[in-house]
Amino acid sequence: MKRSIVDATILPLKYYNIDAAILFSDILLIPHFLGQEVTFKKEIGPILHDIEINDTFLKRNITFNDLSSIKNAIIKIKRLISPKKDLIGFCGAPWTLSCYMIEGGSSKDYLKTRTFLWNNEKIFVKLINKLTNECANFLEYQYLAGATVLMIFDTWSNMIPDKYWKQFGIEPINTYSQSIES
Repeated sequence: MKRSIVDATILPLKYYNIDAAILFSDILLIPHFLGQEVTFKKEIGPILHDIEINDTFLKRNITFNDLSSIKNAIIKIKRLISPKKDLIGFCGAPWTLSCYMIEGGSSKDYLKTRTFLWNNEKIFVKLINKLTNECANFLEYQYLAGATVLMIFDTWSNMIPDKYWKQFGIEPINTYSQSIES
């Protein structure tokens, strides 16, 4: 377990009387655990190294062993914070994650992602479904480890083509909710 996850999560609670701690993590853990190299460059942001998104890639699975450092951090944080304080866990939404994975980082228009969608719709739908399942599992994993509030970041949902808004913007979030409720 990285001690820095715990330290960075509880640091704001030492200085401010706030209701919750936010797990110090990143939405790009899912692409990382699926095998895509993720690095961060100062003044640029995340860089996701090229991968070929195909049926072989989509067969990869994230194991709970991959996530053990997150679980251990959550358990440790819960021991250190007041039981009256929530711990917020989170993940990225499938559309936003697919944007980063295909673009290789941030973009002004996510043209590469939308072009990939238009040219490879079947694979793109499989990617969204894969990310939906992995993110739902990750949120549930955080909840079972002790996170009391869960957030979903869909930073780039404004780039979803209108035709796909429900399929790629709404349905994955509904899947998360249903998965955690059951």
